[in-house]
Amino acid sequence: MPHCLIKTGKNHSNKYLLSILVPVLMAQISQAYAEEVKQQPALHVQLPTGVVSTKKTLKRPVGQTVINDRQIARNMIADSRDLVKYQTGITVVEAGRFGSSGYAIRGVDENRVAIMVDGLHQAETLASQGFKELFEGYGNFNNTRNSVEFENIKTATIKKGADSVTAGSGALGGAVIFKTKEAQDYLQEKDWHVGLKMGYSSVDDQKMGSATAAARLGDFDALLIATRRNKNETKNYGYDDYNASIQGKTREKPDPYDITQKSTLLKLGYTANERHRFDISVDDTKQRSQGNDFSYTLKYSPLTESEEVELRHTDDRTKRQAFSLSYTNSSPNLFWDEASVRLTKQDITTTARTDDYCDGEKCQAVSNPLGLQLKNGKVVDKNGNPLVVQAGEDGRAELVANGKVYQNFDNKRVDQFWFDCSIFDCNSPIEAYEAQYGQFINAIKLDLDRKRTDPNTGKTYATTSRFSNKILMPFPGSPGYLTNLYSERDLNSKTNQLNLDLTKWIGGDTLSHDISYGGYYSTTEKSMVNKSGSNAWSSTWWADKTLGWDLSDTLRTCENFSSYNSLLCPGQTVFSFLIPVKTTDSSFYASNKIAIGDRLNVDLGYRYNRVKYQPNYVAGQTAKIPDDMVKGLFVPLPVNDVGEAPRFWNYNGGYSDPKYLADQKAYQARKEAYEAAVKANPEQNIAYLSKTRSHSQHSYSIAPSFDLTNYLNIQAKYSKGFRMPTADEMYFTFRHPDITVKPNVNLKPEIAKTKELVLTTHGKYGFLSGSIFETKYTDFIDFSFQGLADIEKNSARRWPIYQSINRQTAKAEGVEINALLNAGELVSAMKGVKLSYQMTRQKGRADGDIPMNAIQPNTSVFGVGYDAKNDKFGANLYITRVSAKKAEDTYNLFWREEGAKDSTLRWRSDGYTTVDLTGYYKPTKNLTLQAGVYNLADRKYMTWDSARSIRPFGTSNMIDKKTNQGINRFLAPGRNFKLSLEYVF
Repeated sequence: MPHCLIKTGKNHSNKYLLSILVPVLMAQISQAYAEEVKQQPALHVQLPTGVVSTKKTLKRPVGQTVINDRQIARNMIADSRDLVKYQTGITVVEAGRFGSSGYAIRGVDENRVAIMVDGLHQAETLASQGFKELFEGYGNFNNTRNSVEFENIKTATIKKGADSVTAGSGALGGAVIFKTKEAQDYLQEKDWHVGLKMGYSSVDDQKMGSATAAARLGDFDALLIATRRNKNETKNYGYDDYNASIQGKTREKPDPYDITQKSTLLKLGYTANERHRFDISVDDTKQRSQGNDFSYTLKYSPLTESEEVELRHTDDRTKRQAFSLSYTNSSPNLFWDEASVRLTKQDITTTARTDDYCDGEKCQAVSNPLGLQLKNGKVVDKNGNPLVVQAGEDGRAELVANGKVYQNFDNKRVDQFWFDCSIFDCNSPIEAYEAQYGQFINAIKLDLDRKRTDPNTGKTYATTSRFSNKILMPFPGSPGYLTNLYSERDLNSKTNQLNLDLTKWIGGDTLSHDISYGGYYSTTEKSMVNKSGSNAWSSTWWADKTLGWDLSDTLRTCENFSSYNSLLCPGQTVFSFLIPVKTTDSSFYASNKIAIGDRLNVDLGYRYNRVKYQPNYVAGQTAKIPDDMVKGLFVPLPVNDVGEAPRFWNYNGGYSDPKYLADQKAYQARKEAYEAAVKANPEQNIAYLSKTRSHSQHSYSIAPSFDLTNYLNIQAKYSKGFRMPTADEMYFTFRHPDITVKPNVNLKPEIAKTKELVLTTHGKYGFLSGSIFETKYTDFIDFSFQGLADIEKNSARRWPIYQSINRQTAKAEGVEINALLNAGELVSAMKGVKLSYQMTRQKGRADGDIPMNAIQPNTSVFGVGYDAKNDKFGANLYITRVSAKKAEDTYNLFWREEGAKDSTLRWRSDGYTTVDLTGYYKPTKNLTLQAGVYNLADRKYMTWDSARSIRPFGTSNMIDKKTNQGINRFLAPGRNFKLSLEYVF
């Protein structure tokens, strides 16, 4: 299916380096001859997203890109996909119904790429592969990383390569670090600012509105940014041509969703004087997605002339609330030039709600084919005429309704139906008929002489005291209400963090130190709460409104009512698959940017983290872990030595034989002791799991930078990153004869070490930068089969046991090119024109020769930008080329279970090229109009991240394996556009 990629040999990195060095050196030599060093001006140009913009940033940290708010606005960035759209070497992880789930960098993704907002780590997914395989593929959990509102973002820093000195745990492949806006950003020229912005995107019918207000009054300042987005599902290529009625895995049209995002950022500041400042910040972001999982494979409700059954309705929510207090001291002394203390509280909840019920016009549960209705307390036909039951030619009962005669109709036994007197006329006789074996006997009238009042509701109900299974009354035969089976699964992450950050500059003309140091102390409580149950929707007039009274005039209750009734007996259970865990993380860091003379700089960094895990399961208070999930896992179940019960007939004295009585008593004692031991076993296993565990980890980085000449710079970096095992990787447990997952509280942190070399030439014509990199990963946490075990004791069946272990090693390597040509410096007629180019080529293998699926295909982005001299208008053209994903670079974890011929993934992405055009126009100083056309050539393609989100099994993100039907659901959008208007007062 995909195209083949270019073959590379073992020495490909060296070849790529030479291909970079040659043009770099040529450009350097020609530049050196062009003019003297002192005549070089600083380079100031507006570039496409992520391209460096000044001579100072040409010496940016290795593998780092900073995208500022101006670039976010110019490129109309609305989500994480837009952020990395023109970045090579980083993509967004696709999560189907739940949107996106973090980033993929250098062969790893999700929790192995850190995400931070204002110094706070964001929600992690449940990383346990066991959890993912058991639950994620069935649409039961919103197991994604939360996103941010980009109208609030001042800078987004993308770091490629391991660097836990900056981002702490999780920064294996890299990190994405966001910093939100401040009031001072808007108050440079005056003491107030008001901005209004609105936008539209055709790819998801998104309507966006944002208002920004900032003000300064004396020593106080404030900032408020409120943003709202309303959108639908992302439209794939050919969206309007697909049949919307098709359901199941062959569906080509994306499932319909109505998505609402609301964000409020409020910041208040007080500057006591130039040395003391206090800040308060509130960041509140909510997203809600409601829709139908038509592609879900287990709830199939055909939209045809036949009767309908239940359909899956979804309601997914993500909530993030962050509240912080900070104090900054700018009084230079021996220990700092500036010091800040910040206390933050952050709560993140991701929720997946599913409701399975029928909501069409032909639902079986409320079927009423004759159109019977209730009028003036009496059952009549759909025309309002009385119902007549009579004997047909063969003696069988016939119903005359709607001017027609029916022989097949539904009835209720009158003595078993309690009429709700608030809607039926209980004071008048009802019309019924007697029948036996379907034969009509005679029409009768019955008084509803047996009345009772429900003490709970105060409603009166009536029935007849004439008990007979022969007395019937025409009624719709359906239950008269819609049963809703629901589940609501919450993943909660609550963090309290105290940060202390200090900076100090020491030095002179030839040697200086820019020192940063500090630390933090944080506690994060992670928990899961699952609510599952049933209730009822759309109750009709003929539905039973009460469970009734028994012959002793006792009102039946749900506890003693044997039949299932979700209308009158809704039920709910609360439980969890994960023990709640409190994680304490204490950290110290120090970094030193050393400048030695005019040419040499060395960045040094070190961080120490100590992490402690404290399970916090309290029986009777915490959401219960089902007993069957944990019993026998570590503390084995007791051996059943109860034996057989004594039989009295084996004793001479029978029931009264003293020996029989003694043996019976001993047997009963053994039985009770065994049952008590079995009952206590789950709590014993939970207690075993609930022991406190701790890890400590060191991380470091060294990054020298040397100016070989005034135009040529060489940089290197060696750094270490780590990821602490998550609570679910350590404590998640599941027990089933087909697959049993054992926790592993002895997991070690995952480690990554990056080596990178960068060579850059720069001058007034622009710059050209090339790099080679290698990241080695060790102690990757892997989901591994551990053999068969007799979990139940004395059972002939052996259960397959799986567990997360530290096993895998991996390596990702590649090359990157980043270049800019300021065309106006070469040809004066092209003043304001910039040409840019980015390329990333990488490969990765785990455990020797297992491909890393998160490695992206070779990608390059060519950009042409223009800005008018007065900044009144401008445009950017982007051409993105992505190579095909080769089969040999993919790995299917379940290829043996599927019976596949090899371990490659069947569904991959072909090579493709897209063209995007964006532009802006400022008719006045205060008004900015922006527009963009994306996939200008209307190219049909699929990204690799979408292709690898197709699951081999489960109920979500599936396609038909035999015919490939449903594959178009994963296509990228066709031609689409964005518009925005911003007015600043």
